[in-house]
Amino acid sequence: MVETPKPVAPPKAEEKKPEPKKEEPKKEEAKKEEAKKEDKKKEDKKKEDTKKKEAAPAADEPAPASTGALARSATIKHHDGMQTALPSPKNKKPPTTIIVLGDYVCPYTYIGVSRLAELRKVLELEIDWRFIESRPETPPQGTPIRALHFPAADWRALMDNLVRMARQQNLPFQEPTLMVNSRRAILFAEALRAKAIDAASRALFDTIHNRLFAAYFSEGRDIGAASVLTEIAAEYGVQREFLDQAWQEPTHSERLLENQAMAQRIGIKATPAFVIGDEVLEGAVPVAMLAETLVEIHGPH
Repeated sequence: MVETPKPVAPPKAEEKKPEPKKEEPKKEEAKKEEAKKEDKKKEDKKKEDTKKKEAAPAADEPAPASTGALARSATIKHHDGMQTALPSPKNKKPPTTIIVLGDYVCPYTYIGVSRLAELRKVLELEIDWRFIESRPETPPQGTPIRALHFPAADWRALMDNLVRMARQQNLPFQEPTLMVNSRRAILFAEALRAKAIDAASRALFDTIHNRLFAAYFSEGRDIGAASVLTEIAAEYGVQREFLDQAWQEPTHSERLLENQAMAQRIGIKATPAFVIGDEVLEGAVPVAMLAETLVEIHGPH
């Protein structure tokens, strides 16, 4: 008996694994772009950390003095304990020019200029002094303060406030008893300013400039008197002939008229006035306000 062969089952076809779906080209491109952005963020963060380390002074390092360029420390501390970040010393931009309008018999100019000096210790600033007479009606011999008939309470409040502000700046302050005509002092300073063409002459101007404020507000001297100005000039080797020329030279008087016209044109109503770029700050503004305005121009570090 012949056996019937059993049917052989056909071999199973190999199961094909599903091919991974290919991402659309646009999605792949977006993914790569996102990765690039992430890498750039990491790189920028690394650079920023490096800059901060370079800018930060050592813990035992004293505050730097002005070196003719932006100082290493890029932060200024204020009397209220706040701090303002100033432009980085690596930011090689031209010095900022600040126009300052003021008068030697204005107590707020005395204090405001001291506050500006704080910034000059850490920033390279060019100061364009524009002297104006805040009380041109005062006679040459001056007017006793009591003759101006200020209300007693208002005068006392004013003096107390000025004493407090001067103390914050470590400035000596003596209550004035004479309202001085400042024209002679201004013309003297203007002649010095015009001659300040090198380091030595600029230093002489700065020294006498500060001395005139101190003579009036800390010593109570009449800086409108020719004899007083002659003594002050002699302290620094400036001859009386220089003063006489300063008081008679028309160009110095013309400069005062130009300064007055400028003050009226931009609407100055109080001294000192600081013109920084397009910004005008009036009065003995806080150091923080001066610093913040400068940062707007230079940018923080």
